[in-house]
Amino acid sequence: MADLTGCIFCGNGPLTEEHVLPRRLNRIVPFAGDDHTEMMITIRPGQTRETAQEIRYRQPPYERTARCVCEPCNHDWMSDLDEAAEHVYSPLMRGEAIGRMGPGDQRVLAWWLAKVIAVMEYADRLQPGMSSSQHRWIMERKSPPPGTKVWIGDFDLPGDATYRYEHVTWCIAPGVPDLVTGGWARPRGSAGDSNSHFSMLTVGRLAAIILGTASALGLGPLADLPPSLAASLGQLWPLRTKYFAWPPGPPVPPSTSEFGEGLENFAFFPER
Repeated sequence: MADLTGCIFCGNGPLTEEHVLPRRLNRIVPFAGDDHTEMMITIRPGQTRETAQEIRYRQPPYERTARCVCEPCNHDWMSDLDEAAEHVYSPLMRGEAIGRMGPGDQRVLAWWLAKVIAVMEYADRLQPGMSSSQHRWIMERKSPPPGTKVWIGDFDLPGDATYRYEHVTWCIAPGVPDLVTGGWARPRGSAGDSNSHFSMLTVGRLAAIILGTASALGLGPLADLPPSLAASLGQLWPLRTKYFAWPPGPPVPPSTSEFGEGLENFAFFPER
């Protein structure tokens, strides 16, 4: 990934370091060196999840930063968003049964999660799955960008683990005719650059899955949760109900990584 020269949200500079997760989270879900996982993967044309470039981190999650935003954004709307979202996510991370969330709180939490993922992509140094227009949408429209779905649930916290993050970027693009086989081939070059992303983030008892694409083809078969998770996670964004019940179902099992499996199988769609 090329070095940035301007803020991913507004395009201005100079750039400053932004904490990927606000350090205030350490007061809510203290991190004391317990077990945690951070994994980032970029799936390129011709690759599978197993052969794609992968990065794993063991750095304390609340200390990780990304140099990708300007000082005005960092200390203005992003700081305000962190403060506004705290009263929404705090009881969820602590495992408190709040009963329900209104549409305002749902929107703030979804907006905050979209902002976190946008910044996180520039901390892992792999090819980002969000586009510049999606970044600007997050700043200007105060919501996740079009093509984004967010689900949340109560995480069945294993042992003393408090944090887990997995991020995958890949490409959804029209296939190109394969003159040898007569079928469809995956695009090459810039046509195969990442334009889609999947993230699974758990902090304390709050589990979130964020899925999005900048492709005009949409998410296709990935737009719905697999049955193994549908009972435990509720759709936060786009808004489906005026009031979001919390928890939305039984606890999310620790083995949730199967949703990210097989993304390469959906990475390309033929022309219709």
